[in-house]
Amino acid sequence: MSIRLISFVLTLLSAPAFSQSEFNAMTFNIRYNNPGDGINQWDNRKHLVAQTIQYYEADFVGLQEATKVQVEYLANQLSEFEWKGVGRDDGKEGGEYSPLFFRKDKFDLLNWKTLWLSETPGEPSKSWDAALPRIATFAWLKSKDDGRKILVINTHYDHMGVKARENSSALLIREINQIKEDLPVILMGDFNSTPEKKTIQMITEGGLFNTQYISKQPHYGPFYTFNGFKEKEQPDTNIDHIFVTPNIEVLKHASLSNTWEGRFASDHYAVIAKIKI
Repeated sequence: MSIRLISFVLTLLSAPAFSQSEFNAMTFNIRYNNPGDGINQWDNRKHLVAQTIQYYEADFVGLQEATKVQVEYLANQLSEFEWKGVGRDDGKEGGEYSPLFFRKDKFDLLNWKTLWLSETPGEPSKSWDAALPRIATFAWLKSKDDGRKILVINTHYDHMGVKARENSSALLIREINQIKEDLPVILMGDFNSTPEKKTIQMITEGGLFNTQYISKQPHYGPFYTFNGFKEKEQPDTNIDHIFVTPNIEVLKHASLSNTWEGRFASDHYAVIAKIKI
């Protein structure tokens, strides 16, 4: 055996296994820009939202209830992120967005789209017993580090319609299952449903796992995610979730109940999961 061949074999044997990448996924209902919120109105807490995203080093963030002015503020403050999304009312700038933010230094955007959670998902619409139009934002990303691809989905289910929420789960699971590639998938958002509801069970029965329950490190923080701008526990409000496909490992999971001298960033807590792909 030649010296060159021996050297090549030794190099192969000593090379590390293909490493996995770790990312922080965050979902955050930031409460829409409502002047009637008094001391909790957007201008008094917008910096807290930006600081939460930055401090916890989120790599991709799904926001809910974000209006155009809120998206623009955060895009300006979070210059290290790119974002995609549309207003749910007209597919342009009208109404609330469910935008996806992702770090430009870590990901390339391959494709993205918005689906309406309705019987006509390709156009602005609402169906079933939904009170309002609801959307899901899809982003196909590629890691700049190792070239791996991932699909991230951010959504906000209806707050009134039980049938609408269940049909929204069916629609999203169908979309995910139609994807030809065996991509890692993250589905996150405000589902307006607690884990025992059929809405959530349809997602887990569809092949995704709730990161709160499969995290290697036990969940950190309160087990409710809606706070109503109050420090008192809000029972039965564990409604913000992050789901993943089986090819994603979950290392940590937390609901971030930070306050600043009694001030809240939003009426929901941000939820974050550290994942390995």
